[in-house]
Amino acid sequence: MMDAQRKPKAYSYKRFSTPAQEQGDSLRRQTKMAEDWAKRMGVPLDTELNLTDRGVSAYTGANRDVGALGAFLKAVEDGSVPAGAYLLVENLDRLSREPAFDASYYMQGIIRQGVTVVDLSDGLGREYNMETLRSPEGLYHLMAMLLSFARGNQESAQKARRVGEAYANKRAVFASEQKLTKPYTKRLPAWIRWSDENASYELIEERAARLRWMFEMADEGVGAHSIATQLNDAKEPTWGAGGWKAKYWHRSYVRKLLTNKAAIGIFVPHTVRKVTQATGTHLAPLSGCD
Repeated sequence: MMDAQRKPKAYSYKRFSTPAQEQGDSLRRQTKMAEDWAKRMGVPLDTELNLTDRGVSAYTGANRDVGALGAFLKAVEDGSVPAGAYLLVENLDRLSREPAFDASYYMQGIIRQGVTVVDLSDGLGREYNMETLRSPEGLYHLMAMLLSFARGNQESAQKARRVGEAYANKRAVFASEQKLTKPYTKRLPAWIRWSDENASYELIEERAARLRWMFEMADEGVGAHSIATQLNDAKEPTWGAGGWKAKYWHRSYVRKLLTNKAAIGIFVPHTVRKVTQATGTHLAPLSGCD
């Protein structure tokens, strides 16, 4: 008889890509759906392996490459997760939002490891495994899987286009003579802030003065290490907020300030580019600036 501790378990994989989803109902909903299925089917639900990807994209495959989903598959491969395990997902697009061809190939790899993927979106739980995909109804299951992946990919692609167009329009407005009504971005250099009252960007005067001093010191031949030391000796507060606020000034940060083009009035909007051999190149707009 199989050891009780090695009996197949259900593992709930939960993913959301934005902080707003985490603050909303997404996590609670995904958790409850998995708990209800496990209780109804009499399958023990694992509570030890953390399978939650917060703010991790399935459109770029990051959840597979560096997220909890990839860690789960490694656990299956090395036997930490016993054969016959159930992987519970609210919808197949939680696993992947890559093109349907790539997503289905990846999912079949999961299934070939002996895992049953359960799509909970219909309220009952549609099972995808070697048995169901090779059954007389296998074509139906395969088509349902492909359609689910295709829909998720199209939704993500459309959202990416809309966000890209929105940022392109914001850049055009920002580069024009139009009066701003809201900030292009609030990810600003440490010596600049946005004023809601004036609907404009403005200098934080004490920081701007300190930055000018750093440039004056550098112009006189003082190195970044010496500048940081003087700031620390003077107990000058570091620039930052919350968890991003350093305890001490470091020469690397001073050097970063002295080489930042924003210090001479150049704004550089930029994008995040992810390149992988398997999935190609994906672009996503980023609202930060240098």
